[in-house]
Amino acid sequence: MTSIFPLLYLLFCDEMCIRFRSLRTRWRMEVAKVLASMPRTTCQVLESERLAHAQLCDLVEEVRVAFGPRLTTYLLFVFLEHLARFYFDTYVMPTYRYKHSALENKGVSMLESLMFLGHAWIGTYLVAYLSDTLTESSKEIITDLRNIPIWKLPQDCSEQVTFFMSQVQNSQTVITASGLFTVNKTILSSIIISLATYIIVLIQLAPDLGRVFIE
Repeated sequence: MTSIFPLLYLLFCDEMCIRFRSLRTRWRMEVAKVLASMPRTTCQVLESERLAHAQLCDLVEEVRVAFGPRLTTYLLFVFLEHLARFYFDTYVMPTYRYKHSALENKGVSMLESLMFLGHAWIGTYLVAYLSDTLTESSKEIITDLRNIPIWKLPQDCSEQVTFFMSQVQNSQTVITASGLFTVNKTILSSIIISLATYIIVLIQLAPDLGRVFIE
């Protein structure tokens, strides 16, 4: 599972969040200049900032397409490995330890399981958190756009603000795993609920599965 951990994806998300926030800061400064003196050159800068936001949104789309299969694979392996480890640690390994006393080393086994849980859940949380943060950072500028007193702006600048607001509202910056599901912080609770459901199924099927492995 370590080999498919999407580390590069996390770095891309962090960098994109920084760029969106930097753009928001620049936008505030340029709007303040317009409200103070209304120079036409500043209105042109506002348009360049709007275009910069559109380009960042396009980059988010490219990141979603490029890393969608990797995110799907990683989250699927996290889910399946939890189920596999639960079954083997609970039903299969006790039988083998009973038959082969040389395999008795619970301390190492427990440490390895804890390391797996730490790695899996920290990794999953980082993926969900940064995906959510990227989407939110791309939309945060909408607050500044709504608070601009458009009546104080010249006609061309007010049109840019209105168009920019529509652009942000309609931008598709939600991260998905190959279009199968949305990757955000709610995925943590979804994984926990799904694991609980399938663990109950495994417990119910344990006697039949146990005979297969033992025989």
